[in-house]
Amino acid sequence: MTRRDWAYLTFLLVVTTILWTWVWREYQKPIVDPSWYASSVSAAGHDDDFDY
Repeated sequence: MTRRDWAYLTFLLVVTTILWTWVWREYQKPIVDPSWYASSVSAAGHDDDFDY
């Protein structure tokens, strides 16, 4: 392998590592905002708030 091949390989490994880290961090985030979920769950238990 030439010096240029090593440079390409190093560049590709760095870019791959950065992209993999970004994808992994995005995958760990919740799809729905947790505050929205908490407010919808707390509202579901209060049936006496509604006039029937």
